[in-house]
Amino acid sequence: SASGMSSYLVFSDPLYVNPCIQFFTNRRQERAIKLCLKHLRQHNYSEAFESLQKRTKVQLEHPMLTQLHEKLVGSGDFDEVEVLLDNAFHDGYMEDYTSKQYSAKWEQIHVPDGSPRPGNRGGHPMCIDETAGKVYLFGGWDGKNDLSDFWEYSSPTNTWQCISADTEINSGPCRRSCHKMVLDSKHKLIYILGRYLDLRARVNMELKSDFYCYDIQCDQWNLISSDTGSEGGPNLIYDHQMVLDSELQTIYIFGGKILNNSAHRSEAEYSGLYKYHIPSNVWTVLKPDNDPMLRSRFGHSMLYHPDKKQLFIFAGQREHFLDDFVVYNTHNDTVEQVVCVDETKVPESGFTMRATIDTQHQEIHMMSGLSKDHRTGSKDYSDA
Repeated sequence: SASGMSSYLVFSDPLYVNPCIQFFTNRRQERAIKLCLKHLRQHNYSEAFESLQKRTKVQLEHPMLTQLHEKLVGSGDFDEVEVLLDNAFHDGYMEDYTSKQYSAKWEQIHVPDGSPRPGNRGGHPMCIDETAGKVYLFGGWDGKNDLSDFWEYSSPTNTWQCISADTEINSGPCRRSCHKMVLDSKHKLIYILGRYLDLRARVNMELKSDFYCYDIQCDQWNLISSDTGSEGGPNLIYDHQMVLDSELQTIYIFGGKILNNSAHRSEAEYSGLYKYHIPSNVWTVLKPDNDPMLRSRFGHSMLYHPDKKQLFIFAGQREHFLDDFVVYNTHNDTVEQVVCVDETKVPESGFTMRATIDTQHQEIHMMSGLSKDHRTGSKDYSDA
């Protein structure tokens, strides 16, 4: 209306009103019957359920859902459940759901102009404190030299802070690249192990594997070991992988190339699977390099599931690029090979693949890296 008020037309003619009332009454009655059917089935009153459904001729749901309930809840026949779901998918019942599946959306992080930030580099590790929303970065290689700067990124404030321009001056690790770093968010501690040295730098050097811990709350570095190799741990390695179980206070290290100072040693040496118990300061060899069930490698991915106490290991390189997917059970020292039914959906064998694990949704997300065709020898960089 002109005044802005809504106007309504009122019909009282039974010719129009009665069909509407009848439609509403029928729908209300059908809804009440469905609620009764649902209640009877939930409480396993099968005879009453069947009798009411037969008498009223009201279907609680689509017949396919009824079959699914019978196979899943009634008889626990999971094989038949998979057949039903597969048929439902091919019959188009899931098109609305599958058409709305999530996809990756990348967003570049832009920090304020003029604010401090780390320079370009490679061969650097990063770790995250999810509870505090902080990301830590240490070292790397800028194309000419190894670095020893230590940075913290705050997600809430979108800012970088340089904790130390040179950690060696602060009793921390020296310049390095291709090392690994893990964070214990419960105790606010960061552990760093390994580094790469080119042959010229290590020819006349005594190669030792130093092991450091950084206390975030106290802003203090501690040298745990000057040489883990002499204490039952790994020798000096690079491009390995390292994960931490905060509950068990245990660090797991797997793979990586062992550095030596001989230019005449043609065969590469690889490091096996180790665990380090933080409270007792004890190293244990879980799997040596020559274990047939778990081939050592470098440039691979390794993830840890804290609830299942499992290590997920895949990809990397040894004599050639690897594409196996291995699960190591830390609680009983067993190894399982994961085999995918559809090989067309398996990532290509590759090097420097990077992955994260989402334990809540039971998913692993992986970013491809360098891959190589075994037949032609050609290399390819994938962004899948």
